[in-house]
Amino acid sequence: MRGAAAGIFDGSDLSENECEELHDLVVALHPAPIIVLLAFPRIDQYERALSVGATAVLSKPPAVEDLFWELDRVVGETPTVRS
Repeated sequence: MRGAAAGIFDGSDLSENECEELHDLVVALHPAPIIVLLAFPRIDQYERALSVGATAVLSKPPAVEDLFWELDRVVGETPTVRS
């Protein structure tokens, strides 16, 4: 059995509740990278997402090409989990 290759967290403003949800996802999918989608993320929200464990942050709605590019980038830098 293999773990997730990556996770996508769809948020809005990265409120305290969303931070907790993001943290739970990061823990549940570890070591898979997590891409966070936020509505017009500010610098403090971007930094907060990274500090909680996100690998990347994209503004919503992302262009499909940008999301695929980011997925390729983050999955390529994460070791594969084997069991």
